Amino acid sequence: MIEKTEKGIIKCTANMDFKRNVLKKLVFTGDFFIYPRRAIFDLESILKNIQIRKDNIREIVNNFYNNYQQSIEGVTSQNLISAINKCLNKLEFKKYKIPLKYFNDIFIVEVNGNHFEKFKIEHKIEILLLPYCVKMVECSFRYRDGCNFCEMCSFGEVVKLAYQKGIRDITIISYECLEENLKSLKADGIKFFAGCCCEAFYIKHKEDFEKIGLPGVLINIDNKTCYDLGREKEAHNGKFEGFTELKIPLIKKILEIFNKDD
Repeated sequence: MIEKTEKGIIKCTANMDFKRNVLKKLVFTGDFFIYPRRAIFDLESILKNIQIRKDNIREIVNNFYNNYQQSIEGVTSQNLISAINKCLNKLEFKKYKIPLKYFNDIFIVEVNGNHFEKFKIEHKIEILLLPYCVKMVECSFRYRDGCNFCEMCSFGEVVKLAYQKGIRDITIISYECLEENLKSLKADGIKFFAGCCCEAFYIKHKEDFEKIGLPGVLINIDNKTCYDLGREKEAHNGKFEGFTELKIPLIKKILEIFNKDD
């Protein structure tokens, strides 16, 4: 799970034993600042093989900070507790039978300070936002809405799945296009959206999504993205000439969860 702080981005990854409800291992990565650096490794070592209980984990982290051999600077105990809690919150995905391998491919867009505690199914998905880079480079629909269903990319299959659930799709060709559409959809009374983007894009624009105020669920994409290739600026302006793939099994599962057949 991803936590953005003033001291950088914290990514929290957990290895859990669901049957015994045990947190086997926890790893923090990212570009965050903490001093002394080894403090994060010491904390990881004491968070091994403990019961998955938020109150217990909170107490362990706070005690670690209070009793460490020297003062810890940079990210706070609350920053790390928040990152851990967001990671553990994804256990909610289990009851919807989402495979564990997809847990890190789902990003929840939170609004109004209501931090994600449960995978709440309060609204149906009304709109599906898809990036232009999943369409073939030579496709006549690459930079506009629509699809000729040539079966050469994953876009057409996902659009068909969305259509079956009564969901309209929109092709996003730049960040400005995304922002304009989200603001317009919110003004039109749309309550919930789904979309696809890479993790790097979500991390960079997490706060932008939240400020716009339209809740939704985002799904990671496959293959080398503009961020992986160092071509973020091109993609931002709608000029990325790469090609990516949608995670069709996960998208299908998400659509089935939120838009159950009546």
